[in-house]
Amino acid sequence: MIKNSDDNFLLFPIIFVIGSIFLAVSILTFIDHNDRLDVLEQSRETSSIEVRLENPEFLLCGPKDGLMDALLYYNIPNPDIVWCQAFLETGNFLSERCIIDNNLFGLYNTKLKRYMQFDHWSTSIKAYKTFFSDKWNPDENYYEYLERIKYAKNDPNYISKLKEIHKQFFEIK
Repeated sequence: MIKNSDDNFLLFPIIFVIGSIFLAVSILTFIDHNDRLDVLEQSRETSSIEVRLENPEFLLCGPKDGLMDALLYYNIPNPDIVWCQAFLETGNFLSERCIIDNNLFGLYNTKLKRYMQFDHWSTSIKAYKTFFSDKWNPDENYYEYLERIKYAKNDPNYISKLKEIHKQFFEIK
């Protein structure tokens, strides 16, 4: 409780300073918010915004039924060949590595010396994209790229197997 007028004299400048700071922050926040809205509006006018479903339908499917949609969703180049890789690596999506570890591509962690495990099979597509697809040069034949990087260095027939699977599933008979 304030008992004398000298205390009241000190209280007024403190309240005034606090009020001024609050007003300044409010004005700056309003200006900053409006600047952000202006930038957002300019961005909308000058660029396209890509909208993606938060939960695409392929997440509800198994890899056999949802893989091609997922490859297209994640913009994986040569999705038909990559689909063939998953088919080959997982033995028609029936291997333990596919079913339990959600690893569609035989991705291996060389530091831990074990195959990678994923919470969902679609996450292995993201890993594949990071490790392989993003490093591919579009001027290069994808089969040659896989050979050059020694994708399946332990299987000298890997590319011919992929081509055979591709012929079976993707080429008109």
